[in-house]
Amino acid sequence: MVNLGNTILYASIAVSAVALIGLLLKELKNNDQLSKLVSPMILVSTGLLAFAYVLLTYYFVTGNYTNEYVWQYSSSDLPLIYKISGTWAGQPGTYLLWVLVIFLSSAWLALTTKHASPLARRTQIITVMIGIYFTVLTLVMTPFKTIYEDNPNLLSMGIVPTDGSGLNTLLVNFWMIIHPPLMFIGYAAMTIPFAAAIVYLLTKEDGWEGLTRQWARFTWL
Repeated sequence: MVNLGNTILYASIAVSAVALIGLLLKELKNNDQLSKLVSPMILVSTGLLAFAYVLLTYYFVTGNYTNEYVWQYSSSDLPLIYKISGTWAGQPGTYLLWVLVIFLSSAWLALTTKHASPLARRTQIITVMIGIYFTVLTLVMTPFKTIYEDNPNLLSMGIVPTDGSGLNTLLVNFWMIIHPPLMFIGYAAMTIPFAAAIVYLLTKEDGWEGLTRQWARFTWL
């Protein structure tokens, strides 16, 4: 059985790897062969991750309890807002949100700089590498795992859960709705300042503060 969510994540890794190769060829070999593909590939990867997150949210809202992550953190009696926020109730969903914001940051960098300067390209190289790492991490802890993967007998017996185990009652509150996304959006948005700072430490190239100041302010906020 094809796992749609995991397939999307694998496709995102493949597409972003093409972008990374294009950036490295330009940086190390001054080879423009894949340069025109870099920004489109980053945007495609961002779109794939956004689709993956929407798909997970759809599973929560519609009560797809054959999905193990949905079964663990949702139930039919939960209000809609907590079904939606259930997507970040556990680590797998949180990592998916994290990597999505990383690639949104990467897409912004691609659109605003066009990778015209060495600083922008080098910052993007580190950003994409971090994004690929977190995508792999998301796959390892995948939120798209079905209950049948560890228990294939359930599938052969035709067992389909009619309800989930529900969200921890301590998490059914307003702060659960806003705390995790705000915290992890802040973490992910710090990727650009981090990457540019590493570039400066390695190359002493000026301009990294101007490139990242607005991201640092947003992260602080």
